[in-house]
Amino acid sequence: MKVGALVRLSAYGVSRKRANWIERDDVGIVVEIRHHGGDFADEYFVKWCRSDYITKRQTTNYSERWRWEKPNHRKDLVYAK
Repeated sequence: MKVGALVRLSAYGVSRKRANWIERDDVGIVVEIRHHGGDFADEYFVKWCRSDYITKRQTTNYSERWRWEKPNHRKDLVYAK
């Protein structure tokens, strides 16, 4: 997967609570990939069409930070058709 790829959440991504802020049928474009060495997963930053991280974070209970992680992992995403 590269920057500019059109993506949506995979079945695995939909089941992850950290992606609750993303609309389940939304599509987006990968805008940045951060590669981390070693055992750390790469982070994929996606510009979603309908899901807005900042707006949802401000209007929802932010008590559990791990439910509001902005980057996705590769396993969370699939190519949109």
